[in-house]
Amino acid sequence: MSPLIELHRRLASLRRRRFWLRAGSALSVLLLVVLWSLVGLFVLDWTMRLSVGPRLVALLVVAAAWAAVAWWLIRPWWRQRETAIDLALFVQRQNKIDTDLVAALEFDAAQRGSGDPRWGSPTLQQAVIDHAARLGQDLDVYQGLTYRPLAVRAAILGASLLVIGILAAVFAPYAQAFFRRLALNDVPYPTHTQIVRLVINGQELPVYSSQAVVIRCPEGRPVEIVAHCTGDLPPSGRIELWEAGGQNHSFESLRADNESQDMRQYRASIPRLLRNVGFQVHLGDAWTSPGELHVVALPRVEVTLHTRPPDYLAGRIPTTEGEPGAMQAVVVDGSRVIVHLTSTKPLKPEGGAVLTTGGRTFALRRIGPAEKANAGANDSGEQWELDDDASPLANVKDTIAFDIQVTDQDGLQLPSPIQGYIRRKADRPPKASLQVTTRNVLPSAQPSVLFGALDDYGLAELRLEVSRTGSDGKQQVLATHTLPVPQRSQRLEPLLFSAPAEMATALDEGRLPPEIAGPLREAGLPDGIALRVEVVRPGEVWNLMSSKDAWHFAIKREKKRGTLQVFRQFVLDLAPLNASPGQELTVAVRAIDYRGAQPGEATLSEPVLISVTGEAAVLADISEPDTRSLETLNRIIQRQLGIGETP
Repeated sequence: MSPLIELHRRLASLRRRRFWLRAGSALSVLLLVVLWSLVGLFVLDWTMRLSVGPRLVALLVVAAAWAAVAWWLIRPWWRQRETAIDLALFVQRQNKIDTDLVAALEFDAAQRGSGDPRWGSPTLQQAVIDHAARLGQDLDVYQGLTYRPLAVRAAILGASLLVIGILAAVFAPYAQAFFRRLALNDVPYPTHTQIVRLVINGQELPVYSSQAVVIRCPEGRPVEIVAHCTGDLPPSGRIELWEAGGQNHSFESLRADNESQDMRQYRASIPRLLRNVGFQVHLGDAWTSPGELHVVALPRVEVTLHTRPPDYLAGRIPTTEGEPGAMQAVVVDGSRVIVHLTSTKPLKPEGGAVLTTGGRTFALRRIGPAEKANAGANDSGEQWELDDDASPLANVKDTIAFDIQVTDQDGLQLPSPIQGYIRRKADRPPKASLQVTTRNVLPSAQPSVLFGALDDYGLAELRLEVSRTGSDGKQQVLATHTLPVPQRSQRLEPLLFSAPAEMATALDEGRLPPEIAGPLREAGLPDGIALRVEVVRPGEVWNLMSSKDAWHFAIKREKKRGTLQVFRQFVLDLAPLNASPGQELTVAVRAIDYRGAQPGEATLSEPVLISVTGEAAVLADISEPDTRSLETLNRIIQRQLGIGETP
């Protein structure tokens, strides 16, 4: 065992104390630098109202200063290594002794090593070692080791902590705000005025935010700004506005619009916003985080009304596509109106375009991108359509007024809804009329009935109804005959056409010449119907009859020009009715128009009275009907139907 073990132990203890003295001094200085740099950063942040960007730069600068101080203080202290020889020299100087300690340590190391003879006589070496061992028993190795620098620095550090801690406790809200701002939260320091709510164009914004809040505003529209404050309420405030790059600063006044003592509302309006600007609200000693007002173009919308007539009028009225922007249309009863909308901007996927009518709302659906000519910037336009069976426009039954409003992806709407108006053009009920060649008839007579009908879009059915007044005073239908109607005819008149006088010979022979049969086919006579010729008065009057159907015609010679005139008629056989002389029969035509799958409208003509009498009355009234009388009846029917007038 080495005789210098006690000396080695004391020197190791000295090394540790010197290490901690240096470490404590360095750390005290570093903590002082950190503490007072935070105070300086607080003063800078509080006075300059640093935003997040400058605040981050300041934090980086302070952190760099901390790193530099740490490098300057801690690195030398950490890298310094003291050997036993270094410590022995320090003890010798402080105790003013000779070099025995250093020599003894060197001799001891040599003996524990290879015992190199160059160190001198072994006896002399041992004597020096023994002397140093005796000296080390009572030697004060800590002499000259002072704690004063560390104590002074620790005292300064403690005093600084005490002062700053007291200030932080007294002004706790400021301290809390400062440390939150160190974490890059954009919170304000306490102010006498507190802005508790900020609303721009109806959209509530965070008063303080770490990132600039962007508000999208319609181009050319006013911007309404409302701020709610508590605390010390100033009479007015201001809004600072600046363009991109922080240029061209301007101010708008915020004026109070209520006099509440607890909370006051301040309002300002920017008349028209034409370019992007930054903004910040100032009220009293409070302010909001900077934000941005971005101008957003309003959607440009073009509406086209496509009209499709009812199926039963598909061949008569074409499907039409209205002019873009023409928001009025006149359609036939039962038509379908399809609303087609083109927008230059994408609309909201749900409820982006809605049509309102009669208190009900119907959503248009997106059908694809807009055509290139109407697509707008970046080809972002869309096409929308309303073709909904639940909508009144799917089956127009009345006049319809409607509004269309759109909402684009930015939440912007049109300044006012697009208004449209669809007027219903009624499919009017048909008209019908009839006349008989004689009003006094025998019970078994077969009077001729001339009839006509008119409808604006087509007739479906004509029925001849024969009735009489019962004992209870009500009309009782005795017989109903279906009259022939060419498919979807719009106008039926008794007089069909005129034929050359030369056809009379063939008619007298009971033959129907092609010059008459052809026009009858064109007038609607089906190909499968065969007519027989009945000669009523040779050379003057003929009847064309069908044995199975009610296709009856009369041909009579015109006296003035001699031409043969062909009339539509129905020969009414009264024999099956078993009428008695003295009874009166009512004859009327019921016309039903054609409306496809929907029931047609029916109209009953003015009734005609036929008196059933004896032979004497009939002979007194009878006169063989001639061309003039049939022409007269034809004119009466035309007059009743309004043929020749504007429908």
